[in-house]
Amino acid sequence: MNGLRRVFTIAGVAALASLVLAPAVGAQGAGLLFIPLAVFALAAFLTAAFTHNLHELSRVFAMFGRSSGDAVGGVL
Repeated sequence: MNGLRRVFTIAGVAALASLVLAPAVGAQGAGLLFIPLAVFALAAFLTAAFTHNLHELSRVFAMFGRSSGDAVGGVL
């Protein structure tokens, strides 16, 4: 779990930085939501790939792909 903690910490810092920088470069409206989310996902993927934690990250993203009709269900 320490690997995922590092991945999400780096991705969170990158998303926070993009949230601060986006208005400075002229982003408005939906861009203020889309840019940090896209930066978070991309930073999480790249960080996991470079730190060899991609297999752990794939388990997290698999939770979002599950059908909600099961008894197990998904996150969303």
